[in-house]
Amino acid sequence: MKNLIATLGMALVTATTPALPAQANSPIDLMAQDHIDNGSLRFAQNCTYCHGANGIGGKHRKLQCRDFDPEYLFFTISEGLESGSFFMPPWADAFSEEKRWELVAFLMSLGRLETCD
Repeated sequence: MKNLIATLGMALVTATTPALPAQANSPIDLMAQDHIDNGSLRFAQNCTYCHGANGIGGKHRKLQCRDFDPEYLFFTISEGLESGSFFMPPWADAFSEEKRWELVAFLMSLGRLETCD
């Protein structure tokens, strides 16, 4: 009986413990400054209308100082997102895989800012 209780207790702990974010399967170094800079330029050209300059927010919530999972960002950029009346188009046909990962690199850099707007 004790073994059953211990097993059930361990299963409960395992089921309620959040999983660590998966390591990104990115073909680029998400910390490399050149990839961050390329993503920043692409963001400025295509994303600021809704997300604000440097991700300060606009039509949608700000992207600065947030802890995103890189795989989630890549999927969202690639497939788009619909949330209430907000619609973000998919960018998979517009940008190569590398360019979408550069956007992820830039967005991940926003999570490491010392101060947020």
